[in-house]
Amino acid sequence: MMNDLFQDLEMKKELHPKFLVLRDVYSEYHREILNEWFSGFQDRDNKIIKEFQTTFHSSFWEIFLYKVFKELHFKIDFTHNRPDFILEHFGLGEVIYVEATIANISISGSPEDSRGMEDILSMFTPPYLLPDFETGMVESIIRYANAIKSKTEKYRNDYVNCKWICSDNPYVIALSSYSQVNYGREQYVIKQETGAEILLNIFDSKEYEDVSAIIFTSNCTIGKLTALVRSKNEDYNITNVFNLYQDFFDEEVRFKYQDVGTKAPELVTDGLWVFHNPNAKNQLSVLDFWDEGITQIMIEDEKVHMYGNPNPTIARLDVPSITKELVELMIAGELYIYNANVKIEYADYYHHLQFVESDNDKLLEEDKQ
Repeated sequence: MMNDLFQDLEMKKELHPKFLVLRDVYSEYHREILNEWFSGFQDRDNKIIKEFQTTFHSSFWEIFLYKVFKELHFKIDFTHNRPDFILEHFGLGEVIYVEATIANISISGSPEDSRGMEDILSMFTPPYLLPDFETGMVESIIRYANAIKSKTEKYRNDYVNCKWICSDNPYVIALSSYSQVNYGREQYVIKQETGAEILLNIFDSKEYEDVSAIIFTSNCTIGKLTALVRSKNEDYNITNVFNLYQDFFDEEVRFKYQDVGTKAPELVTDGLWVFHNPNAKNQLSVLDFWDEGITQIMIEDEKVHMYGNPNPTIARLDVPSITKELVELMIAGELYIYNANVKIEYADYYHHLQFVESDNDKLLEEDKQ
């Protein structure tokens, strides 16, 4: 099968709306980026192109992760059919297992095709001001918890018994959120259908000690592609992309925005978070997924520590370029509200490791010890 995600598989009645938009509406630049991500991917089950065209999200996420791991210079072992990725660290020689999963919209949730301009513009509105904030947050937590629990049980009941799996190596779950029409707007919460309690502090539970970390993003969308197109092509002027981000170095103006373009490009890895499990049987090093676009959270000495990207993207808004000036006025008003009501400090300390070559060698040696 050709290494082309947009090849004709003669399934016209089954094609996913987002695939059709990418194939028929968006630019050739978008398709080139996706096929570049996909280049070299070994489709062990001979189904990922079909799934990309028909169900979209899970395969889009897996292809994106493959690109990220290539960017991080991992050696990827495709000789086994599970888990999704078997990575070998280029520097430490450590093997890491990564299982990809997504949180989809529930059957009873609002369908994606109901998303209108009001939903798009709300991406820069402080979440607590949205009318469905509480219900949306609870629904997202439930969807995330189900996805994480399922992949944890998969490791414990299946993967760990495979002869090519070593139980001394880290196991990581990579979760992308598509659980709401407005992605990325999200003790315990109650699942209304059953009354079950869904725990939030899962890393305090022995049930999740096999999970070394969780890679998470709510920004792996078509808007990500458009941001990368704008980052590389000065001539692309159909759509403007605005990223809402937090500046952890600026305590006075915490929330800011980026007008993505060649002079202010977006990184492939921007918007990715790695949450380390302090109680994992096999700890993941902060060096394993070190990248200037990735933000990592660790618990050390009972305090929250942050490593990596100090300006993580938390929301993205892509709009027709003709509306740019009006949208920027709207953004200015929303940022004023954000910065006037900063109540939560997300990290006690921030560690920004500078990776010049000599320092990198030193850090690698320290980590081995």
